[in-house]
Amino acid sequence: MRATSGLDKRAVANLWAAAEFARHLNTPLNLWFVVAWETANTAGLVQDAQRHFAQNMRKWLERRGIPVRYLWVLERGSRHGIHANILVYVPPGDTSTLFRAKVRDWIRQCGGDILRGGTSKTVVFRPPYDDHGLQQYLTKGVQQDAAAWAKKKFDIDRVDQGTFMGRRSQVSNSIGPAVREAWYARQTDLAA
Repeated sequence: MRATSGLDKRAVANLWAAAEFARHLNTPLNLWFVVAWETANTAGLVQDAQRHFAQNMRKWLERRGIPVRYLWVLERGSRHGIHANILVYVPPGDTSTLFRAKVRDWIRQCGGDILRGGTSKTVVFRPPYDDHGLQQYLTKGVQQDAAAWAKKKFDIDRVDQGTFMGRRSQVSNSIGPAVREAWYARQTDLAA
């Protein structure tokens, strides 16, 4: 596991392409929430808790026949400490309500505390945000050496997120680079 000082160019481009691809598939990443892993006080590495959380989320979506489309970015901030911004596709209505309730269970399964002082400070659901602005926000932790590129390409204003060990972001396989590449190749073949 290596120390990172931010998102590199490849990670930033992958996050933007994944969100766009999810929209193109009519499964936009329509639910945004923050899991404050530092507040949850999980034992071990935050990346391990985040990976376990994502596995639980994926399994829940698969069991319900919901396309598995998500991305997450780990950050360090003054309000939430080390935390994950997570975007996921969840059909609106009852399923969304069920999903929100499960998030707290998955945090507990990762060894996290939900309630501190009688209120949940560990998970915060955010209101909808315009796609472009949200993507800029999620990728603000770009590495210093990629800041000029990110500003020019995506109009991202870099915010230092500090250094920590391991992965800072991930997209689900269903909107990842291999699937996107194969899908666009098929579209090109069909158009020829």
